[in-house]
Amino acid sequence: MTVQTGAQRRSAGETAVYYFNTQADQEWQGDISLSLASSLASARLSTRSIIAGEPFSLSVPTTPNCQSGDYMFTITATAKNGKQVRQQAVSLELLPNHTITHSYHNTQKITITDHNTHGIKSIIKVPQTGTVYGINLIVEIDHPWRSDLQVTLTSPSGTTHTLDKRDEPTASSCHYRLKQFEGETSKGDWTLNITDRASGDQGYLHGWTMEILSYDPQSPSDLTKNLN
Repeated sequence: MTVQTGAQRRSAGETAVYYFNTQADQEWQGDISLSLASSLASARLSTRSIIAGEPFSLSVPTTPNCQSGDYMFTITATAKNGKQVRQQAVSLELLPNHTITHSYHNTQKITITDHNTHGIKSIIKVPQTGTVYGINLIVEIDHPWRSDLQVTLTSPSGTTHTLDKRDEPTASSCHYRLKQFEGETSKGDWTLNITDRASGDQGYLHGWTMEILSYDPQSPSDLTKNLN
C-alpha cells in the first residue's frame, strides 16, 4: 500500500485528498477491509472495502474556522483471513484561514570572520504587514567546522532565536522550521547573525531564504497556536 503526497499543507476551509495504490501478492489477495484512525472527524475514505490491487482515496474537508495545527491519519488494511495487516499514515498541516505565504531572499555572499565575537549580520527587509504564523528558513553556509558557528535569527520585534545545531544537516544548505516568532509582526528587518567562536578556519555565508506564513488578525479564522 503506497500513497501519493503523504504530507500535505492546506489552509482552513480547503480539502486535502490523498490517493492510495495497492498491490496484490501471494499473501495479499482478494477482499481487503479498510479502516481509518483520524484526528479530524470530517476525514472519509472513498470505500471501506477493496480487492487487492485496487486504488482508493482519503478526503479531508475542513471548514474556515477549523483549528489550525498538524493532523495525522492512519489507514489500516486487513486481509479477509485477518492475518495480513498493513498500515499507512499520512499527515496534514492545516494553516489558519486566509494564511498568506511570502518568500524573501538575501543572496549577498559574506565572509564569516574567523574567531570574531561580533560575527556577521545579514538582513532581509520585509515590506508586508502581517501576523507571523510560522517561518521556514534556509541558510546556505560553507565552513569546514560547522560546530564552530553560532547562528541566530532576530525578528523586527527584537526576539532572538538560536538555530539548533542538532537540526543542521552535513550539507551546506540548512533548513529550519520555526514557531518561535508566532504572533509577532512580519514587517521590518529580520537579521541573521553568524559568529565563529573558534580560531583557525574561515567560512562564507552564501545567502539565505525566509518563507513567512502570516495571517490577517482581523480574519474570522481560529488562530490556535499549533505549529509543531
